[in-house]
Amino acid sequence: MSVRFQAAYVDGSSGIPPVRNYTPTAAAILRGAPVTLSSGSVVEHGGGAGVTGILGINMQDVAASGEPAIGDDTQIQIARDSVVFLGAVTNAGSTVTDLSSIEVGTDYGILKSTTWYVDIGDESDVVLKIVKIFDDLNLVLFKFLASAILETA
Repeated sequence: MSVRFQAAYVDGSSGIPPVRNYTPTAAAILRGAPVTLSSGSVVEHGGGAGVTGILGINMQDVAASGEPAIGDDTQIQIARDSVVFLGAVTNAGSTVTDLSSIEVGTDYGILKSTTWYVDIGDESDVVLKIVKIFDDLNLVLFKFLASAILETA
């Protein structure tokens, strides 16, 4: 199942996750992609080692044409230590059908493989913490680690 990253809820609150408009100016951005800021514009995060500066999750596909297009505002679900996100799981790019080995509270990295995934094969470039597991759906709820979140977000 390919579920794109998306905000699920705000921990300890009945409020909705914060959403802000930002303008992408350089390249297409997938819906569900983690994003950061570059010279005041939103760009898809590069992922990989030493991930920091995650602003949030892009809510709309942004392409060279269409709505929204590059240069138009796109909505970003802002990453905060209280915002819980939903995402699908991979193990270093391989499909995962059994999440029983994952423990709540474990930190993992992220991986882009067509779309973005929680990568349970990456325990060294960690950016998120698992808060709930839906084994039958191959989905998890997670929070971005404070060390990975863009401080100005």
